[in-house]
Amino acid sequence: MFGGPLSASLARQAKARLAPMVLTAFGSSEVGGWALTEIAGPQDLKWHKIAAGWSVEVVDETGRPLPPGELGEVRVRTPESSSGGYWGDPESTARFFRDGWFHPGDLGVLDGEGRIAFHGRITNVLNIRGDKRAAEPFEQALAERLGIESVCVMSETGADHEEELHVVIETARPIPAADLAEAARATLHGFAQARFHFVETMPRNHMGKVLRGALRAQLLARKPAS
Repeated sequence: MFGGPLSASLARQAKARLAPMVLTAFGSSEVGGWALTEIAGPQDLKWHKIAAGWSVEVVDETGRPLPPGELGEVRVRTPESSSGGYWGDPESTARFFRDGWFHPGDLGVLDGEGRIAFHGRITNVLNIRGDKRAAEPFEQALAERLGIESVCVMSETGADHEEELHVVIETARPIPAADLAEAARATLHGFAQARFHFVETMPRNHMGKVLRGALRAQLLARKPAS
């Protein structure tokens, strides 16, 4: 992908300091950009407008297209179809280019009006006692509730071999336990408990995306969180 999601604070700063019109583009190097959205309100940070001529579907594990409002895997097709591939890598080609569609590896929801909301990567799915949930909605809700920029939610196998929910917060200031408990009750519906971790800086790539694998490894090396 070209970059990370645009935060509300960064959008406000861009409008104030750079230009009154700010747009976000969504796409991938494999097939190009296929969504372009003007940020006119808070919902435009979540919902992306699909570009004309592109076909975008959200499908289940069998490849069946899902109706608007249902979470599934995103697949896209260019106006010329997506029959490309990776040079010298037939395994990755077969994984990401299937039946004329490109599968970028994202989870998403269509709204039925030509827009799509993304809910993270397929690998960012939480699995708590068999309940599979996308991580991004919980991260966004927690960040808004606590007034912080960066939250990463993931599940890990605990000492009892049960999946546990872990919430990583990037902050340089302490957050009272009562505030954390209130935020957890308000946003983490369906989970029995959550373990909070605090880091000053999350590992990121050169485009600012959180490296979830590196963060996961970092957490495993730390002492149990409270």
